[in-house]
Amino acid sequence: MVIEKEGIADIVAAYAHRYCVALVHTQGRLTEYGNDLIEESSSPVVILTDYDAYGMQIAEATINKIPRIGIVCAPLMAMEQRY
Repeated sequence: MVIEKEGIADIVAAYAHRYCVALVHTQGRLTEYGNDLIEESSSPVVILTDYDAYGMQIAEATINKIPRIGIVCAPLMAMEQRY
């Protein structure tokens, strides 16, 4: 899972570990290395972004179009309180 926003990876890390999901934090930009990692992965990849221009650019920047999951803050805050 490629994650745009700082801090979100920390919030979902416990769930990711439980279900063996690798997390990659982009710090708001998709680098060439990040794009290569996505394109060369043999596993399913999704992008977790918010609905601002940068989030949409990250989702559209990949050569192979991959699913984009939008962030809604309320569920993430509930997850953070549980862990």
